Amino acid sequence: MTAGDILFHTDFVFRDGTHGKKLLIVLNTPDVEKDEPYLIIRTTSRMKGKQIQQGCIAAWKMFFIASGGGEYFTEPTLLQLDYIYEMNAASAVRNGLQQSLTQVGNLSQQLFGQVKNCIKEIKEDVSEKHYHLIFRK
Repeated sequence: MTAGDILFHTDFVFRDGTHGKKLLIVLNTPDVEKDEPYLIIRTTSRMKGKQIQQGCIAAWKMFFIASGGGEYFTEPTLLQLDYIYEMNAASAVRNGLQQSLTQVGNLSQQLFGQVKNCIKEIKEDVSEKHYHLIFRK
């Protein structure tokens, strides 16, 4: 897995302990030899009737991809930047072997760059550790 990968998880565990299917985006390419985690964000297509334009919505801590706005997304999709999940390499491998986690696509470099710029706009809401792992040189 590398930064910008789109993943499909068939048994994602949400913050409230419930499980479900979820599309995820990988925000970094960790150094697994240093035991760095993968940083993952969730997506949602539940728009609640809102009409919004493609791009960063910093006030909501979200990035909106319009229908057809990315190579993979066929319906309007919000990337939820408000909570970054950590996944260690062992969990990623285990989930892959159990076939509960699969790579289904990649964000284009341009689109992924826009997402990262949106994260810069909400920097105060991102932990220093996560920010460093996303933007390290």
